[in-house]
Amino acid sequence: MLTRKYIVFGTVQGVGYRNFVLKVANKLGISGTVKNLFDGSVEIFAKGRSEDIFNFEERIERGSFFSEVTNFEKEDLPPDIQFSGFKIVF
Repeated sequence: MLTRKYIVFGTVQGVGYRNFVLKVANKLGISGTVKNLFDGSVEIFAKGRSEDIFNFEERIERGSFFSEVTNFEKEDLPPDIQFSGFKIVF
């Protein structure tokens, strides 16, 4: 199991990016959260099996049809962090 934090920059607010991330996470069985940050970026916490996290990461870095990801940061987190499903938080 991997737990990661992502900060995604670009045109990722107001274009359905959080809903896109939610759908990808649910499809891959990933738990965590996604939320908009005040600087226009999006913060994602994700926990799942290694191969699912790698697939998730590839898709969120590419973005949705209306989004444009220009920069992408990731950080490994301790595996003991727990999430209940995947949620959009405000």
